[in-house]
Amino acid sequence: ALNGVSNRTISGLSITNPGGHCISLRNCSNITVQNCKLGPSLNEGVYLYNCTNITVINNTMDTNDTGVVADGCTGGIKVTHNDVKNVQGPMPRGQMVQFGHVTGGGNSISYNVLDNVPNQSHPEDAISLFITNGIAGDPIQVIGNWIRGGGPSTSGGGIMTGDEGGSYVTVQDNILVDPGQYGITISKSNLYWNDLVRNF
Repeated sequence: ALNGVSNRTISGLSITNPGGHCISLRNCSNITVQNCKLGPSLNEGVYLYNCTNITVINNTMDTNDTGVVADGCTGGIKVTHNDVKNVQGPMPRGQMVQFGHVTGGGNSISYNVLDNVPNQSHPEDAISLFITNGIAGDPIQVIGNWIRGGGPSTSGGGIMTGDEGGSYVTVQDNILVDPGQYGITISKSNLYWNDLVRNF
């Protein structure tokens, strides 16, 4: 766990934590988490609170309650090219990536792979944007993710945007197979799309 740290790279670690997060960053900036093996853990693979300019890239995460949670972060949160397997929940966790109260530009969830194996996972929404807002010239990018397996959740699904509000999000070129109760949804918001939503 790091608090108030800047300009650091966390790389090549193997971390398990039966009592909490694998990696926790609070009030941090300009940090890269890369090439780590995270999990099993009781909580998240990576937990971010009140952070700016954090890149989580090329990690594997297995058997965590959620892969990555970013809460109250203000720009430059990039979660990309990670391999996540068997998220455990329970609700309100159970995501590959959740952004909550994330604002500003430079935020993205891109080219990640999630595989939830039935009877080995307890997923909710694979990607969840909760009260999260990009900006007009730089929307949040949810692009190129591969998501497989979300059932038999009675509430979760694939990609949820606009949960309790949100704005300026681009969702494009994601592949979803059996993601649960839905594929892609705008839950509740004044969500403005600045680009064509193209998914297959």
